[in-house]
Amino acid sequence: MPLFNYTAIDPHGRQFSDTQLADSVVALESVLQAQGAWLVKARTAKAGATSSNSRKAHAKTKVARWDLINLYTQLSLLLNAGVTLAQGLGKLAVDLEGSKLGPVVRTLAYEVESGTPLPQALALFPRTFSNQAIALVEAGEASGKLPESFTKLSANLEWTDGLISTARQALVYPMLISSAAVGLVVLLFTFVVPRFQEIFDQINTPLPQVTLVVLAISEFFASYWYIWGSAVLLIPVLLSLPGKFQQAAVLKDKAILKLPFLGELAQCLAISQFSTTMEMLIKSGIPLAKALELCARQSGNSLITIASNNARAAVNEGRPMSEELSKHPIFTQTFITMAQTGEKSGQLDTTLKKVGDYYNMIVPRKIKAFFSFFEPAIILSLIVVVATVAVALVLPIMSIWDM
Repeated sequence: MPLFNYTAIDPHGRQFSDTQLADSVVALESVLQAQGAWLVKARTAKAGATSSNSRKAHAKTKVARWDLINLYTQLSLLLNAGVTLAQGLGKLAVDLEGSKLGPVVRTLAYEVESGTPLPQALALFPRTFSNQAIALVEAGEASGKLPESFTKLSANLEWTDGLISTARQALVYPMLISSAAVGLVVLLFTFVVPRFQEIFDQINTPLPQVTLVVLAISEFFASYWYIWGSAVLLIPVLLSLPGKFQQAAVLKDKAILKLPFLGELAQCLAISQFSTTMEMLIKSGIPLAKALELCARQSGNSLITIASNNARAAVNEGRPMSEELSKHPIFTQTFITMAQTGEKSGQLDTTLKKVGDYYNMIVPRKIKAFFSFFEPAIILSLIVVVATVAVALVLPIMSIWDM
């Protein structure tokens, strides 16, 4: 499917120029008419030409996860139906015209039509296609199983999306409770307690220690609001630092592992992602060392990244992967045992799939269990704070009545 440079007039009478994939000039005119535009002139683009939209997409396009799932699924169906890769991409480019993914697919179609291998074309969009996706596509092309590679990518993204959806659903109610609790505490210490402080200032009676502490906290909230307000605003900035500095990321991930409930959840999630990704890469025919390298790049956990890089070095030296991974506490003994069994039997991909399936099953349970503990903990903490403030305010009044 050729790429046309064309000039047209939009529905508002303004002239514009762009490029478009189409079977012919007549087909191009039909596409533009469907958009309310009129074709003025068109010619086949020269080799190497790209549209301005494609160049912008090359620089900064990042699409939603479900858009990629749909793209991989449609490509798999088209290839299995006997459609060539260039034809399939050209058809999808027309179908996706006007969407955020449209310029990306249009450039892919043009590059493949021009003879560029698909993995190299995908690499033009690093924010859209991960290293893992590019490696799987490369392996699929080499083995003649490109449709299967797209199917695996789609399934992996669906699993990731489902896991994120589960976490979000479980997080909604606790976040509402937490927000209400924080709001109530701020209201107590900035508006309610200061009113009582005015009353206590007018009476000449010793105040209990708990009342003095509550009044001091209230004075800090009221007088130094800019300090704690700035601290709240700085929290997102501080949380983003581990993503920019490796040492900070390592410290953060190690600290999370030591937390009750949350540490076990983070460990299960990291092992689940590692096992699923490794199984998918190895089964696609990617060498073990290369698969470990890709896992290191794609992992969101710095401890997994370090372990994967060390394991890759061990494999290159002829040592078992499991031997190196056993030195890293991020991996459980169950995982190490299964990995050792898989390496000895020559069925590492099958073993990793079983490990991945196991953790894929228990991770959602761990998420729900964590939040089922988190909710009552927040409510109990709120009760303790409110009760402490109430006692601190009531005790001086009761002492006046005794007098």
